[in-house]
Amino acid sequence: MPAQIARADYAAMYGPTTGDRLRLADTDLI
Repeated sequence: MPAQIARADYAAMYGPTTGDRLRLADTDLI
């Protein structure tokens, strides 16, 4: 059974996955 991980944590470690919206640096642009 795979470990559960928050999408934000996964993105921080491995980069965004397909379907994620990128929040640019310290802006609120999506």
